[in-house]
Amino acid sequence: MTTMQHPLTLAHNRLMDLERVVEMLNEQLHGLQKELHQAKSWSAAGQLRNNVLSLRRNRLFMSAICNQRIRPNTKEVSHGAGRTSR
Repeated sequence: MTTMQHPLTLAHNRLMDLERVVEMLNEQLHGLQKELHQAKSWSAAGQLRNNVLSLRRNRLFMSAICNQRIRPNTKEVSHGAGRTSR
């Protein structure tokens, strides 16, 4: 037997190696896409939670502002007496 392989056999072996590499890379790509999708969905859920909490804080703040006792304005202002006509 000779140690030299036929060129078609070499090409076939190289093709098989490349197909295995492509399959491995494809599996890695699918894994990364899955991780990215999960990260986006968690991020969206986190954003939603933050938005809800922010709205709740804003409502509580506005409620506190609106519920404060406001001192009535006791200063008397005469709107017509102080003006002079030209």
